[in-house]
Amino acid sequence: MKTTATTVGEVTIIGLAGKIMSSQDTNDLHGEIRKAIENSTRKVVLDLSALDWMNSTGLGAIVAASGRLRNAGGVLKLAAPNATVSHLFELNKLNLIFEIHPTVQAAVASFK
Repeated sequence: MKTTATTVGEVTIIGLAGKIMSSQDTNDLHGEIRKAIENSTRKVVLDLSALDWMNSTGLGAIVAASGRLRNAGGVLKLAAPNATVSHLFELNKLNLIFEIHPTVQAAVASFK
């Protein structure tokens, strides 16, 4: 998995691309969350538009990232998951826990 990070105003957007299949694939995500917290960023959007697939390891990493950010006083929102990733969130009832937006722009705008 590859990650990218950009900032729009007070919001950090972390893009995930490829597949999350093992704990090694989650290291970059945890690193980006750590950087956001260290930089006092408390509004984070995970851009899932380029994430092709993930298993329970990916779900666990996103839940852990959300908890870590929440413990630092922040909020994690998800954006633009494909049908496969959306279905995985629904199967695990995580769509009831996470705020999921159809686009990155909508997720960023929801912080205002």
